[in-house]
Amino acid sequence: MKSQTVRVQDNWSLTGIKLGIPIKHWLVDKTINNITASYSYSQIFERSPLYQERFNWLWKLDLGYALPLPEFLAVKPLSFLTEIPFLGVYKDWKMNFLPSNISLNMDLQRRRQTEQSRFLETPSPVIREFTAHRSMQFNWKLSQGGLLSPTFDYKFSTASTLVPFELDENGKQRTGSELSKVILFNNGIVDLGSPNSHTQDVSLTLKPKLPNIIGLDKFFDLTGNYNAGYSWTDPLQTDVKLKDAAKNAAVNSSIRFVTGIGLKGIGNAIFGTNQTPFGTGSNKKNSKAPQSQENISIMKKIGGYIQNIFFEWERLNITFNQTNSSNTPGVFGTTGLGNFWGGLVGQES
Repeated sequence: MKSQTVRVQDNWSLTGIKLGIPIKHWLVDKTINNITASYSYSQIFERSPLYQERFNWLWKLDLGYALPLPEFLAVKPLSFLTEIPFLGVYKDWKMNFLPSNISLNMDLQRRRQTEQSRFLETPSPVIREFTAHRSMQFNWKLSQGGLLSPTFDYKFSTASTLVPFELDENGKQRTGSELSKVILFNNGIVDLGSPNSHTQDVSLTLKPKLPNIIGLDKFFDLTGNYNAGYSWTDPLQTDVKLKDAAKNAAVNSSIRFVTGIGLKGIGNAIFGTNQTPFGTGSNKKNSKAPQSQENISIMKKIGGYIQNIFFEWERLNITFNQTNSSNTPGVFGTTGLGNFWGGLVGQES
């Protein structure tokens, strides 16, 4: 039997579970019925020449919520500018007082592994894993078709460990029912343990719409983007002297502006579209033309040269970039994660 290898594996899952409560009210239709749940479970039993017995099981629960928001709180405050010169381009400017979409996600994962080696008298230490991860993100088009037209994106994610809940005050493994009593309605609605990592990202994009003055809206376009990211990690060091020193925080940000200039369009608007490029075969053909065709004004020739030298490119981009970063090992104090999730699940921040 010691030379035999046996491996038995079972797994099953339920994905995309949604409730269908037949109530046409937004409190039900847009909330409870909009939650998607998935659950999976797997276990592996193994016996081999190395292990007398090895057992590993894992389950994962995922809860997701996504809500696209209609533009029922959007207004067009400048619709009366239709007949006003230069400013009529902003007649369709729209302001949105609500984000375009919001999504929330939370997943729990728990695993345990026990094993007994054939070469050891006592079992190996139990390997435990119990983690929680929650995230939120939304997209908000604050305005469209306006002078700046900003779009705001935000997302964050927080991970925590519930492994300390596995054992009671005497170091004994808690049962499933005992564990649920510790997690649910004990410290808030749901206690997801101690956070050990957190990230959040902010993005602001500007897409200005220029007024139709001397062709600004045709020949120039501007875009701007600001991104900032924050990350924080805590290995949950048990030594009080190293607890804060082991933490790490990092901040990164970038600013980018791009100005696009349609040089060829500007050249065609100033000098016309029928200028003859110098140094081409068309110039040689003109040299053999009748004398009447050679009496071209000096200013027109100069304009053609200027157009071909400076305005022959389709587009010129002028870009400004600035990046900043900071990495701080050793962060004193608390995590500062007193956000929506902290209030919901009752965790300390």
